[in-house]
Amino acid sequence: MTRPLDRSRNPIQRDPLKHSISRAPEERRAKSVTVCIACLCNWTYRSNDIGKAAIIASDRQLIVGDVKYEPPQLKISFLTKQAILLVAGDLALYTEAIHKLSRKLLSSPEKHPATIAELYAAEMRSINFGYAANQFLSPLGLDKSIFSNQQKLPESLILSLASQLQNYRGASVEAILVGTDGKDVHLYLIDSDTNVSCHNDVGFVSIGIGAWHANSQLMQARFVNKLPFNYTLGLVYAAKKRGEIASSIGVETDMFIVNRNGWMPVAPEIMKTLTKHYEEYIKEQEKLASATLDKLNLDLQEFEKSILPNRQTSY
Repeated sequence: MTRPLDRSRNPIQRDPLKHSISRAPEERRAKSVTVCIACLCNWTYRSNDIGKAAIIASDRQLIVGDVKYEPPQLKISFLTKQAILLVAGDLALYTEAIHKLSRKLLSSPEKHPATIAELYAAEMRSINFGYAANQFLSPLGLDKSIFSNQQKLPESLILSLASQLQNYRGASVEAILVGTDGKDVHLYLIDSDTNVSCHNDVGFVSIGIGAWHANSQLMQARFVNKLPFNYTLGLVYAAKKRGEIASSIGVETDMFIVNRNGWMPVAPEIMKTLTKHYEEYIKEQEKLASATLDKLNLDLQEFEKSILPNRQTSY
């Protein structure tokens, strides 16, 4: 059974001020306060069968008005047994899109992740068009039927309204669709303009305000989509923790695995192990950085003495 975004424990009511379509475009398009990451890796299905799997990670931070908190609620929607959606942005907007998509998938099951990603993008475009029509057409007593041939309105008015609708910038909502077609695992990004792009070759994709930091961590590690599962698991966790550098990213971390058989959560015992080793890594990194800077300081002092023997100045 299709399960939309879980809101059972801590329902979030839509804030009319936060989600008002009258807000300035640049404010509405600001990056969402979250970080969601998905990476491909090699997965051993049998001794002679190595295929692809994906590891995903997300924070839990929610902001409603001027309040931010981390409820026991996932930013992940389990669309089917083979596909999950990670979301970032306007809570009410993507929840509406997910519910509409879920109903479609129930009545007409679709297995290929590319098609599901396009269906989600279409729902987002439809919702945004509805918001735009409410803002620009409804005050004039009009609706989208004005663009049909039967409507006898001045062409200049129709062109002006069409331009306003096309230039409407909805809320910044991004999503990552991770799913399997039974043979392979795929990553699709649905950006804030509802464009769909495949990230299988790059092997990773991130969304939210922490995406830049997460991506830089993966690129610094020279990430490729052929790394073993264990290595990738550690890199994804580290990328999520690096994403927390961005403002207001939650420290709670949810991680899931998607392989050709479907999705599954990362076991709590493994999460504890990841946390333990990451904290040890950070401590060692800080010690190494401090020791390296101390050595650099001494070397520079010696260098200064060698070129300026009569000057006793240290850095």
